[in-house]
Amino acid sequence: LLEKKEEKIKILRHDMRHHTQMLFSFISENENDKALDLLKKLNSELVPISIARFCQNQIIDSAISIYAHKAASSHTKLEYEISLPKELPFNENDIAIIFANILDNAVNASLSQPEENRRIKIKSRYEDNQLVIFVENYFGGKVMFDAKGIPISQKDGHGFGTKSILSIVKKYNGTAVFTHENNIFTAGFIF
Repeated sequence: LLEKKEEKIKILRHDMRHHTQMLFSFISENENDKALDLLKKLNSELVPISIARFCQNQIIDSAISIYAHKAASSHTKLEYEISLPKELPFNENDIAIIFANILDNAVNASLSQPEENRRIKIKSRYEDNQLVIFVENYFGGKVMFDAKGIPISQKDGHGFGTKSILSIVKKYNGTAVFTHENNIFTAGFIF
């Protein structure tokens, strides 16, 4: 998907020279309606292909992008500090699944909060052969934990994302920590 969007951006860049000349012509001839129509058309083409870059790793970047879009469309503020290289010494699909599951949970939890409290923070870094992922979101409700400190859901059909995350954490002998203090839910993973 990223490659297709990047190809479309290359084509738009190439065509931009022609569009600029057309705009110049319309404005010079006081054909402002035509100039505005062209600008609207160009804007509508650029919005759906915008690519947000969160890190250098394309698979993880794609997973984060999906939930960043969902957060934006639900008026949830997303803050991030992500420093991940192009390649990791882990199966990148596994790490992308962790991001997808935890961000899906964070976006869904945010939807039940007043709009002014909807926010998600992502911090992730890889250095010294250690991968760290922290995601926190505001959640004013009650979170239930089992005896091992793992969040549990009371709703049928929920909780599979957490089980998926924990199986990946176990696969790499990692550590998972979940907390809920002062209305902030935090999920942290260290590999």
